[in-house]
Amino acid sequence: MSELWVDARSLASDHGQETLTTDILLIALARRPGVAGDVLRSLGASEEALLRAMPPARAKPGAAGTSSAATSPAVEQARGRAEGLALGHGVPVDSTHVLLALAYDDVGMHASALRLIGVDRGAIVEGLRSRGVAVPPVAPPQDMPMKSASISLAPDEARLVIDELVARTTSGDRALIGAGGRSRWGYGGDPADSRRVVIHAEPDVPLASIAASVLESAEDKGG
Repeated sequence: MSELWVDARSLASDHGQETLTTDILLIALARRPGVAGDVLRSLGASEEALLRAMPPARAKPGAAGTSSAATSPAVEQARGRAEGLALGHGVPVDSTHVLLALAYDDVGMHASALRLIGVDRGAIVEGLRSRGVAVPPVAPPQDMPMKSASISLAPDEARLVIDELVARTTSGDRALIGAGGRSRWGYGGDPADSRRVVIHAEPDVPLASIAASVLESAEDKGG
């Protein structure tokens, strides 16, 4: 199991992230041999697909990621859930427990990535079950409904805005974090246009102004 965490931190470093988030942890699982990686790849959640769905990591200006990247609260929750699942079955914790922990989390950044590439978290649980992994008797929670404020953007623009939201969320911006540490924003494919990405948030999140600022800044740099 220690290899998974080392690999995940290395991925965070490779992508310039100072914080290990659950989307990176999911990619680390997807590229590893074994049952967890096999299930993800069989459903279309390969390393390559997840990397395309993940917004390009963005560290502070002039900073680079580090192999000792801090872990986000959602990653620590996944670790705790995985250990609890293993303890409940009296077995050592392994990567299948970590994948189960992520499958039952409907708000982490990995959940948005899975939603964007069309992979159902319930299908992940069934894939593990079919391979002999002990899974909880209840299905994972359904994806949260789209928040009331949303914007639809071209993928390149969406990635810039998502990067900014990720950076603010992992730095503890309370405007973007709700009760119990739940994210107040998310993203997924635009049901009206498969070529675009929808970013959604709770009504009082200043989503439009954040997006406008990010895109204006990008345009100025491009000019």
